[in-house]
Amino acid sequence: MNYGITPSRLPEHVVAHDIKMVKDLGVKFEFGKKIGDYDELKKQGFAAVFIGVGLWGTSLPKIPGTDKKGVWTAVDFLAKARENKDALNPAKTLL
Repeated sequence: MNYGITPSRLPEHVVAHDIKMVKDLGVKFEFGKKIGDYDELKKQGFAAVFIGVGLWGTSLPKIPGTDKKGVWTAVDFLAKARENKDALNPAKTLL
């Protein structure tokens, strides 16, 4: 969540607070894990399983102009927006 929500949309401390609240409810976060058999996970005591897959690969449509300066993938944009708090302000620029 920290990478997909830019600080200009939602302050980082708010995102961190929400994540902490979910953790405090007893939710266990696992990252970079291979998912096994669902029945096996239930035997291990999991009452529910949520699999949130993210696609951090980048791609651009095959149309003229995507090679121009200022054309970014969504991942590139989010990274730049996290670096620059004014990234989504139309009066400012990331270039």
